[in-house]
Amino acid sequence: MKKIISLLCILALVFTITPMLNSGKANAESQPVPTYIGDRDVEIQLGASYDFNFKILRYYTDEKLVVNIYYGKDTDGNSPVYSSEVNYISSSSIVNDTTVTWDTSDTAPGTYTVEYYMVYNDYSSTTEKTFNIKVVSDKYGTFVESEDGLTKSTAYSAQFGTNYIKAWTTANSDASCLNKITLSNSGKVTVNLTKPRKDNGVAGDISVAVFSSSGEAVAGINLDGEESIEDEFSYSVYLGKGTYYFDIKPEFSVSSGLATTVYSFSFNKKSYCEAEPNNTSSKATKLVKDKMHEALFGEYSYTESVDEDDYFKFKVTAGEKITLKITNYPAIEDSTAIVELKLPDGSESSINYGDMVADSNDVGKYTFYPEKSGTCVLHLYNYSGAIIPYKVGFTASRKPPAAKLVSVKNKKGVIMDITWTCDDYSKIKGFQTYVALNKKFTKKLMKFKTSSKYGGLYLYKSNGIRKGKTYYVKVRTYRKLNGKTYYSDWSKVKKVKIKK
Repeated sequence: MKKIISLLCILALVFTITPMLNSGKANAESQPVPTYIGDRDVEIQLGASYDFNFKILRYYTDEKLVVNIYYGKDTDGNSPVYSSEVNYISSSSIVNDTTVTWDTSDTAPGTYTVEYYMVYNDYSSTTEKTFNIKVVSDKYGTFVESEDGLTKSTAYSAQFGTNYIKAWTTANSDASCLNKITLSNSGKVTVNLTKPRKDNGVAGDISVAVFSSSGEAVAGINLDGEESIEDEFSYSVYLGKGTYYFDIKPEFSVSSGLATTVYSFSFNKKSYCEAEPNNTSSKATKLVKDKMHEALFGEYSYTESVDEDDYFKFKVTAGEKITLKITNYPAIEDSTAIVELKLPDGSESSINYGDMVADSNDVGKYTFYPEKSGTCVLHLYNYSGAIIPYKVGFTASRKPPAAKLVSVKNKKGVIMDITWTCDDYSKIKGFQTYVALNKKFTKKLMKFKTSSKYGGLYLYKSNGIRKGKTYYVKVRTYRKLNGKTYYSDWSKVKKVKIKK
């Protein structure tokens, strides 16, 4: 009896709805009913395909199911990253089972909103229904969620060597991706990023800005997506010990879908390097004597220009021979308008390219003798905007300029004529000459000192020079500094046989 009653109910329902299907009309209050019958609390692995299953109760012959998927926790201001429409034209069935498949290969980890509704009766639509799902990945670190108004307190603490992925949509294409980096030592931080793509598939520009814990602009760059064919960017900056914030943002508007970048940070500890921002004399990086410090000219146009100028400071003693050294000097020379040096006495001078000539290893050198002890400040200005790596350092020596032994001759009446020269007579007190009967200057050694006024020395029989003997000669300069005597290196040795 129960089976007969159920059969009669089904027949009554069929007879009621069939005329509506045939006429394409329904009661004014009748609406198709889409029902999602899958799991709502679901996590989908990035790159996998996922099926969304629906049951559709239909009333009309021309209906369609619309499914939109948005990046983020809601649909406000966003365009969908995926859309699907399933059309129902005519069917004898009043209930349809429908599956919509979403391929997550071109998406990013994060929270997504699934929206679905029906369109019917000359584009009338049912109320949109939504639910959230998550796309996750074991390949990337904890995802940095899109958040407008991101502040230092909500910045993500990034780890070195971990890949992160960030996505922007139409609703947040100007949102910051703020990463907190804490350094226990000075060194070079490098961020590697894949190029975000515009709607037409062309690589877009992206900026990296670095800020100190106090919010001061430290360094940064705008990276041109079309400048090279490589799919990745790389940007490095030298920083001191402390906490810094790296802000990553696309420099274009996302009009549809997602713009994503995969990024990671690496760190190389450096005991001797510049520490940005060293763009003023008060923030100059301290140079350690005899150590070459790594540095990098950069291009900063994110908020203000801060790493076009590099300042360094170092202490000197009056009278010392100071030699400045800059590696990769030809590249520096081509792009640097100003190399300025401020001395302890307050005087300033521009070092012209001719004053600092690069050697065979592309190391530019400039030598000077400060008249006053104190701190020197070196300023290098990069006017071209090119990114140039280099090293800078200085040496300090109390040795005077060396002498060059020009000739040693045997002359009649003089017996021995010794001639020398020196590049800078003003920096020496005098010359010391050794004369001996062997190359090691241990046999019959004679020592002579002469004033810096003279460019040579005459020796006679009265000085101990004997005919028929071969003598070896070398010379060096000396100077006095703070009560002590300092000698230069010895010249090359020359010999002469006394015949006259």
